[in-house]
Amino acid sequence: MSDTPLQTIELGDLVRELRTELKALRAEAEGEDLVFSVEGVEIELQTVVTKEATGGLKFWVVEGGGKLANAVTQKIKLQLKPESASSADGRVRMGR
Repeated sequence: MSDTPLQTIELGDLVRELRTELKALRAEAEGEDLVFSVEGVEIELQTVVTKEATGGLKFWVVEGGGKLANAVTQKIKLQLKPESASSADGRVRMGR
């Protein structure tokens, strides 16, 4: 096990931050002539799953590798398809 403590973030927090970043990019591109559609977002993460006293599981995203306490790190890949509730076709566009 590494002597360096691992940096962790909850998986839900990471997804919320990603959503915030995509919304900010869309707002920044508003009015631009050249726009992009977001067809998909793929994230590959190193994670640790821990079991809570309540019986639930908690997913943590880690950086650095190795182990966190008695938990073994695992790699997962998320494939997200962003959709917009405010657009007629549901597609997310970066810009007008």
